[in-house]
Amino acid sequence: MPEYRVPDSSPPVTLAYDLIPGRSDAPVLVYCHGLLSCRTGTRAEMIRGWCERKAWTLLAFDFQGRGDSSGSVENLTFTQQIQDLDAILDVLPGGTRPVLFGSSLGGLTAAWYAALHPGRVRACVLVAPAFSIVAGILADIGLTGMQQWRQEDRRQFEGDREGLVMNHGFVEDAADYPEALLYSSFRTPTLVVHGMKDETIPFHRSVEFVNKVPSGLADLHLFAEGDHQIHDFMEEVLTLMETFVGRRAPE
Repeated sequence: MPEYRVPDSSPPVTLAYDLIPGRSDAPVLVYCHGLLSCRTGTRAEMIRGWCERKAWTLLAFDFQGRGDSSGSVENLTFTQQIQDLDAILDVLPGGTRPVLFGSSLGGLTAAWYAALHPGRVRACVLVAPAFSIVAGILADIGLTGMQQWRQEDRRQFEGDREGLVMNHGFVEDAADYPEALLYSSFRTPTLVVHGMKDETIPFHRSVEFVNKVPSGLADLHLFAEGDHQIHDFMEEVLTLMETFVGRRAPE
């Protein structure tokens, strides 16, 4: 299992990854998994099979505290997510402009990375991206729950995040990433896909993103019967991605 040591990390962190080479003239896809997933999850395996059939290069990795990477999800911050993505891209040959395929929190991470590193990313494909994630948590646990989280500095979640324990530093760090700044600084061709029956991240957040980034930059595809995972529609998502990248982000 290959590992990449994150430079200057304290404590030392290694990120597990798989790099599957494709044709030299085909796109390079970097998969950014969701909060409680990893590089070997169901969606990742679907993407891996598709990339092998299409001969696209695939880089799939585990964010800190997930899968085979070191670290703890309890200490997760959004800054850390972005730093992990930045670090793992050094595995690719210099000058590579990858397509970032991000799911949920990985989708939000990919979007912010593209905004912070204009020109470094060829295109983004965002599946149910976790826009307004802190507002979503507030809606789930209420103001009392948020106050308790701040006072105790640690919260154990229930429901669809059952078993997840996170420090309040996640909320504090997220304040450094206002969505108004994301909208105004975004310059990367992007395909956004979202299920309209998503009960984790409401699809209207993706609609807002597409409407607020510069005109014509992002395309949106909604699946009327899709939930947060949209596993039943992944082949269609990957076909949409192939068409979008070829038409909107040619090299």
